[in-house]
Amino acid sequence: MPGNQLNKIDTVGFIDLFNFENADKIVHVCMFFGLAFLYQFLKDKPIFYYFLVPFFISFLIEILQGIMPFGRSFDWLDLIANSIGILLAVGLVQSIKKAKN
Repeated sequence: MPGNQLNKIDTVGFIDLFNFENADKIVHVCMFFGLAFLYQFLKDKPIFYYFLVPFFISFLIEILQGIMPFGRSFDWLDLIANSIGILLAVGLVQSIKKAKN
């Protein structure tokens, strides 16, 4: 959903909390942090897979937004924000796993 339509579904007033330029990047970081965090517990793979798979999903979503006719577009900043979320999750989980050993 394009961001300019969010106020139509926001009955509580959450949109006021994120009323600054590029505020959606916080949401991107959080979403892909969650995805990468959970993915590391579902699969036992080499560490680069934990970054590569969520990044590929992120990149695919951005490409699809660019070609679909829904008023969305490919955004490099979204891809960067997604990558930051992924890196934070991989770093956190790997640190926890290393501390347990």
